[in-house]
Amino acid sequence: MCSTPQAVVTALADAFTAAGGRILPAAVAGFDCQPHQVLATLTRGRLRARYVVIAAGLGSRALCRDLGCEPPLAAEMGYHLTFPGEQQRLAAPLAAAEDGFMVTPMADHLRLAGTVELARRELAPTWQRAAMLRPLADRLFREPLPAAVGRWRGSRPTLPDYLPAIGGLPGHPRIIAAFGHQHMGLTTAALTGTLVRDLVSGAPPALDLSPYAPGRFGRRSPG
Repeated sequence: MCSTPQAVVTALADAFTAAGGRILPAAVAGFDCQPHQVLATLTRGRLRARYVVIAAGLGSRALCRDLGCEPPLAAEMGYHLTFPGEQQRLAAPLAAAEDGFMVTPMADHLRLAGTVELARRELAPTWQRAAMLRPLADRLFREPLPAAVGRWRGSRPTLPDYLPAIGGLPGHPRIIAAFGHQHMGLTTAALTGTLVRDLVSGAPPALDLSPYAPGRFGRRSPG
């Protein structure tokens, strides 16, 4: 578990910039793939790179579509409720298997999470899926929970076989896919990063990447 996900993101960004990396917020308008480099057109100019890694969650589908490969990514929605100051109720995450949800003590709140909804990301949230967690959790504790003060819906990028896409796009070996990790993005991020490092450095990957080939579904977009 991770008690403060935002702190992890901040620490990674700080380490990246300390190592000489540059964070440039901009939208990607397209790629020009050449034999020895890739030119990325951004809303703020162009960048030249030996390799480009697409790790944009659900947004990866549109980026790949422009390169002739459209992975069938789906938005697997998850919902949660938060209860500040209630994290002391548990010492570790608890899975309520019979009711299909999780209770997790975070740094400063208790989080209830569960239910799955496959839907288009632009659709309005179905907030009753979050509300239904409250009575289930009340059955677990001697004292009922106070009113929830936060709710959230997340769009997990999921492929039909529940495996991520890791490796070069069909016909574009310098465009590396690293997306589709559904529920396991944080858990598998370090391993995926290691595999991507091996791919761009020419080292043999530690795993057989054929099960994760981005083009394994045989779906190509026009162009």
